[in-house]
Amino acid sequence: MKWNFGKSLHLLLWGSFLFGSVVNLSAQQGTTQEGNSPKGKDARGTAVVSKEVGGLDSQTMPLNLEDLVGIDLKEAFNRFGVPLSVYPVRGPESWQDDVVFSYGGFDLYWYKDRVWQVGTSRAYGIQKGDTKERVLALLGEPIIIMDNALVYALTPKAWPLRLRVGFSAQNQVESIYIYRPDF
Repeated sequence: MKWNFGKSLHLLLWGSFLFGSVVNLSAQQGTTQEGNSPKGKDARGTAVVSKEVGGLDSQTMPLNLEDLVGIDLKEAFNRFGVPLSVYPVRGPESWQDDVVFSYGGFDLYWYKDRVWQVGTSRAYGIQKGDTKERVLALLGEPIIIMDNALVYALTPKAWPLRLRVGFSAQNQVESIYIYRPDF
């Protein structure tokens, strides 16, 4: 099966791997951004990201994950440098295949040249391994209840945003995604 990456992704990846990239995280340091909480609390959709991403030191910084939905390739490389790994994720249909850039505390899922989904191990006060009861207590009632996931509406930006929390058979959090439902 043939991947439809687009020329810009190929050139950017190879150019970045061959020649390195310039990373500018200084604009992110010392700033705070208000995030959206499904329950309206001050529990931001943040992840602690190692600045070792892109070859910087080992300090950590908070990152508002909602702001990553919609960024383009240039912004991702400027902010975070070369990903720690890049891998494909197969969808049920070939048009649903994703390219994923994995950074220290989050994964960026690409559609053409924009991030449509961000995966993480913690956000909004919950983390992988938490129980379904804890998620409901912290985040309140979801807009969609599925057998193995809860979906919450987030405050829209230029597009709608959702938080999907996936659960294992033991009702423990096994995935957390912030995404555009209109993709």
